[in-house]
Amino acid sequence: MSLNKNLSQLVVLCLGVAVLSGCDLTGTLAAKNQINLVDTKGRPVAIAPGSYKTKLGKDGDHKVKFNVNVGGKEREIRFNLAPGQSMPKYVGDITIPAATSGQSVDFHGIVDTQESDGIEMGGSQTCTTTAQVRVCKQVPTTRNGQPATIEQCDFEPQTVTGNQEIRHHSHVSTTTATISLLTPGTQDEVGHFEADQRLKRRIPRLAIAAVLMGVALFFVMPVTDGYLTGSLVSRTLGLFGLVGSGVAVYGIACFVTGAFVLDDVKLLLKRQARGT
Repeated sequence: MSLNKNLSQLVVLCLGVAVLSGCDLTGTLAAKNQINLVDTKGRPVAIAPGSYKTKLGKDGDHKVKFNVNVGGKEREIRFNLAPGQSMPKYVGDITIPAATSGQSVDFHGIVDTQESDGIEMGGSQTCTTTAQVRVCKQVPTTRNGQPATIEQCDFEPQTVTGNQEIRHHSHVSTTTATISLLTPGTQDEVGHFEADQRLKRRIPRLAIAAVLMGVALFFVMPVTDGYLTGSLVSRTLGLFGLVGSGVAVYGIACFVTGAFVLDDVKLLLKRQARGT
């Protein structure tokens, strides 16, 4: 009986990972003083006081990168991590000294994750299982010339259908990062990275879309129950139906809640076209 439930939980988990898996963090780099850095091609990058559109991301496991728009051109700047050092995934802080990073400033980052539970929902789910059950029958026979019966028992396959009560709720994790560029060996901040307000606006809307997807899957799962316990072809069709419905509902919910708009899709297509 647990196969169907576990498979459904796995699908929801995979969808959540696919939806929430990371990409570069867009925002603004605010320079308080002039910052002299070096891009990946070894060319000097002079960042005067002001605000610059910036993308923060990882370059492999041992480098942090800034893509800063300076003078209308995007310049990629890397901060090398020390051997064995890595960016915190959920909670923690990291300091990359200038001598290690290859830049003229110290890099200090703080990562924090806030977790919250959504509204608890419940219901019943139909489940089926097939087991070998010992069945006994009375078989007519004769004994000493007189009619009689004897009991014969054997194991036969039987399909058992039942219902199980399910209680579940959505779990939302929001990770934020604060980045400061410091004068080497001091706490004097010369630059500060802040996430784009559009991203902050999107995070709760994406969470709402994820909750709506979970609600939809809760009602779809009983429909796919019969497929997920059948043959390999039947289970494959059921799995595709479950995943497809989840992706469709999440995509529609993202547009309905305003997490994404049509302009975002157009911008993404343009970026992919430039990348090819």
